[in-house]
Amino acid sequence: MCKFLLFTSAVEDVGKRQLVNNLAYALASYSKKVAVLTLDHRREESREQLEKESIKTFDRPDVSSSGQFDFILVNSPSGVFPCDVSGHYFIVLTPLFDVISVSRTFMDSLNVDSAIQIIVNMVGRHKELEVYGYRIESLMGAPVTYEIPYDKVVVKAEATKRLAVKAYPGSAFSQSILKMAALISDLSYLPPPNYITQKFFRNLPMAFSRLILRWC
Repeated sequence: MCKFLLFTSAVEDVGKRQLVNNLAYALASYSKKVAVLTLDHRREESREQLEKESIKTFDRPDVSSSGQFDFILVNSPSGVFPCDVSGHYFIVLTPLFDVISVSRTFMDSLNVDSAIQIIVNMVGRHKELEVYGYRIESLMGAPVTYEIPYDKVVVKAEATKRLAVKAYPGSAFSQSILKMAALISDLSYLPPPNYITQKFFRNLPMAFSRLILRWC
């Protein structure tokens, strides 16, 4: 049965497009059939980024027979929510007080049947200004479902119109997105093999140093 995942935000510049595109790729990496429906036609970057990764895009996709997909991710414009679509609703925000405040007002204005899930994106970008954990949940009146760390590899991937999850699978951002995809797919998360190898060799010198110190 196809699941609709609907993403929106109260304001722009919260990284919603990058999150949706990378999540779609992560879900596909778990052998899921995924479609991305972009309703925000003000931004062409989404299409360019997907085409860069050899992912098919269509001007007028036929999703009438949605059974051909496991997931359809709907990227809605900021401040707009397609409430006539039945599915799982996500509001993307950053951990800044003004963004949270506007997001709460926006969420309260919505009329949806199912619970709205909160995704806190770019955590750690402005550490001294950020609101954390239970405080966000208190201000939003809803639990935070996912937290995605700020990671410079997203900017690097964006500059070349690549997907960070594919270009930098071992990054903190990519791991968080892959974990999110696994949870949505009801699967167990395993780090990518190349990440495990990289981490092993990165920690190898430290392990040898500790071993030498013990012998001495």
